[in-house]
Amino acid sequence: MADLMTRFPAMDLSLGCMYIGVMINVWLYGFSIVQAYIYYVHFKTDKPFMRYFVLFLVVTDTINAVFDQVFMYQYLVSNFGNLTYAAKSNRSFAADPVMTGIIAFSTQLFFAWRVYKLMHSKIMPALISVGALFSLLSAIGTTIGVEIILYFNEFHKFQVVVILWLGFAALTDVLITGSLVFTLNKSRTGFAATDDVITKLIRMTLQTGAFTTLFATIDLILFLASTSTLHLVFNLPLAKLYVNSLLSTLNARVTIGSEAQQYTMEGSLSDNARRGMSTHTKRSNFFRSGGNNQPTTIRTQASHHDHVEHGLALGKYNSQDNFETGIHIKTIEETFEERHEGDGMPAFDSSSHNDSLPVLEKSRGDQDSL
Repeated sequence: MADLMTRFPAMDLSLGCMYIGVMINVWLYGFSIVQAYIYYVHFKTDKPFMRYFVLFLVVTDTINAVFDQVFMYQYLVSNFGNLTYAAKSNRSFAADPVMTGIIAFSTQLFFAWRVYKLMHSKIMPALISVGALFSLLSAIGTTIGVEIILYFNEFHKFQVVVILWLGFAALTDVLITGSLVFTLNKSRTGFAATDDVITKLIRMTLQTGAFTTLFATIDLILFLASTSTLHLVFNLPLAKLYVNSLLSTLNARVTIGSEAQQYTMEGSLSDNARRGMSTHTKRSNFFRSGGNNQPTTIRTQASHHDHVEHGLALGKYNSQDNFETGIHIKTIEETFEERHEGDGMPAFDSSSHNDSLPVLEKSRGDQDSL
């Protein structure tokens, strides 16, 4: 018995690391459930496919959490004190790589679609999809390797497939984060309130992308550097990080939308002096958390000091459709014509004026693009 007890300190780098990884997994699972609840409460009008997709992720994530609890129970309760059993994997443990791979693949495909909607280019989404597919296939290969090579200290025998799994996962996350940040940054309009929303979106994208990339990278480094289970501290929570990153992106429409509901935007004195106009916000609903499918708009009303008609400045209006996040910059001229169409009022004459101020309009159908 004394000889057995002297060997228990070695459990810190085997069952101890595994236990910590499972605890982080369970902790993050709680966040996933809360995020899913928020999503289903606030976004009842989202397309059925999106709602079923979220349900699929939550169910898969739950199964992953159950498997982790099962193998932890088998190690710490059913086979307590059995050092031979503690030194090797079991069926429940072997299921973790493929479950994580499925969740990561699904999440990365969603972000690939999001990048496509923002960039309107197939090249980067295709690269992201290929990287996600290679990561999934390598995760399946890792599960097969765990089933064949049972002992933890011999996992280096199939390290190539692990390198491919975690390497492609991290690379794909970097491509996703870089693409979203680049595109959002290009979408700045010069309007303080709109740019503030974009800044918040960029910050959130960096934060969510950094967690998955960091955990996958550290997991890979520790796996290659040690034959212990130390890498499992970062491997086991991976699935939950992917689910939380997607749900937090969807639910950002609540937090960012509430912040953008009311704001006042004053132009600089020098800018107003040059343009001869004063600027204030009329209505701002950049995001809506639910309800109807009416367009969401940010309207900015401008008034010239010398001539105002019907509350809208008369001026030259140039089309501004180059806002690349799916948001249409709608001119005051277009808004005026829509409001007075059919009431007998003359259309705007855009040939004799020099200033324009756009209205940002984003349809509910493109909400998820951001």
